[in-house]
Amino acid sequence: MPLLTRHLIDIATMSANAKMNQRKVSQGFTLIEILVVILIAGVLAAIAAPAWLGFVNRQKLSTARGNVYLALKNAQSQAKKSQLPNAIVVDLTNSSLTLQDTSYTSNLAQSTKFDNSIKITALSATNTTTSAIVALTPSYIPFDSNGNIQIKNMPSGIAPPIYITLQTNQGGNKSCIIIQTLLGSITNNSGSSCP
Repeated sequence: MPLLTRHLIDIATMSANAKMNQRKVSQGFTLIEILVVILIAGVLAAIAAPAWLGFVNRQKLSTARGNVYLALKNAQSQAKKSQLPNAIVVDLTNSSLTLQDTSYTSNLAQSTKFDNSIKITALSATNTTTSAIVALTPSYIPFDSNGNIQIKNMPSGIAPPIYITLQTNQGGNKSCIIIQTLLGSITNNSGSSCP
């Protein structure tokens, strides 16, 4: 073999061996590369966290609103089924709803409690003389044996719509269930349209 060819083969072999040795030495990441990745992940988390928390709060509020709706529908259904009047008692302090008989002495169903991050902020109705929305005290919604609002058991001058307003503990998001008519038509709403 000519000397020049052999010399070129030796140079190519040394170059390949040097590259292999260099690869073994340069495996892994440098501290700066790791810090840059951590910094980028932190910035992305800081951008996404408030949106995620807002989403979670809206979902909790929506679930609570659904539970209030179901409790009211259950009260209406129970009154029709048993042909006896009943009432939903709203506990603003503990944020719970309880289905009771109209003597308010015995519970007809287990209380509906909400997640600790959700509270019932108001139970209100329309004052028939001023058309203003006022706090409903005592805090109950009576249903007659047909599942209709029992207006005679409500405070004087109060009529539907009746609002049950829910809010997250952080404030901000509001949601409400509205009993529209004496017949007990129930809808829900959110935001500024809730008292």
